[in-house]
Amino acid sequence: MLNDNKKSTDVQETVDRFWDMFIVDAFNGNFDRHGGNWGFIKKDNKFIMEYCSDDRITEYIPEEVIYKQRDSKLDGDLVKKHPEWFYKNKQGEFANRVGDWWDVTDLDYSSKELWEELISTLEYYVSLGVDGFRCDVASLVPIEFWKEARLRLKKINPNIILLAETIHLSFLKYIRDMGFEAHTDSEVYEAFDMEYDYDVYPLFQEYIETGNGLNEWLKAILEQESRFPRNYIKIHGLENHDSKRVASSIKDANKLRNLNALMFFLKGTTF
Repeated sequence: MLNDNKKSTDVQETVDRFWDMFIVDAFNGNFDRHGGNWGFIKKDNKFIMEYCSDDRITEYIPEEVIYKQRDSKLDGDLVKKHPEWFYKNKQGEFANRVGDWWDVTDLDYSSKELWEELISTLEYYVSLGVDGFRCDVASLVPIEFWKEARLRLKKINPNIILLAETIHLSFLKYIRDMGFEAHTDSEVYEAFDMEYDYDVYPLFQEYIETGNGLNEWLKAILEQESRFPRNYIKIHGLENHDSKRVASSIKDANKLRNLNALMFFLKGTTF
């Protein structure tokens, strides 16, 4: 696609630096990873970060070129150049560890060359002014990789913020039962500043959907104090792109406002 666009410059550099954007995930929250609703812009041979959506494309073309995320698992140049960087199943085929993610070929982190490729890409974005990353399903990536990435990114910007999308406890057990690596929230805090609150979010969802379990959810939040570092930060929210809209279960506008306000009073931060 990029090679077909006559406005593109340094196409190979763009491909090399952009293929693994799923690591940092969408800068605008990744409401729909398949919708092509985000990207970055290159103008006058310079890169800038910018929110973009399908209805804004005409705002930039033809003066700028918008590069979008591509999820197709076999069309990337790195798959062809470095097949050893990608996970393969027992049949030797490119694959993933979680069947639901049919459109993604997992990376094989046993290669330190892969580490260098990924971390240098993160460093590249920090050099452009990016001051934080939300890392998708960070719990399934080796913690030693994240620790190395953190160390190097902090050298460029000591104030960089790393947010981990951690995973539900049931999913962590599911991955481990299959024989794959998955880190607990406590382990992930070795490399990240903030984490999702998926360790307690199912209890909140139960309350939202049934009206029961509010005390259990609040008790679980208090128990976090005994499991995580003293300065831990959890990020809370009524909903996100992986959950039902909270208004589909709670019809009372005042209750919605109160719950939204509660998110801001819990320890940590919120969406």
